[in-house]
Amino acid sequence: MRMEGGKIKLRVLPKWLKITFIKSSLLPCQMDIDKATRGFSVHVDEEINRRLIEPFSEEEIKEALFSMCPTKVPNPDGFQSNFYQNILKCSRLLCFSSLPQHSQ
Repeated sequence: MRMEGGKIKLRVLPKWLKITFIKSSLLPCQMDIDKATRGFSVHVDEEINRRLIEPFSEEEIKEALFSMCPTKVPNPDGFQSNFYQNILKCSRLLCFSSLPQHSQ
């Protein structure tokens, strides 16, 4: 900042400097990442795999769907979660039966 003609003039930083500063100040360092992930397993063991592949229930789908913000887009189809929430409210069985199920 500097005074010029009784007005404060802001000095504009070059774009590359702003981007560099913002990136370096927002990105966590490796030490922060290591601290945040300490205690997490780096592989999927048998128990975790069993839970991941077990069939899901209609209640689990409902809980996951209604825990999302209505304006979030959970799929690449572009439909917001409130679209699916309304479908589920109107026709639970139709919606549930059209979802892919894991077959063993």
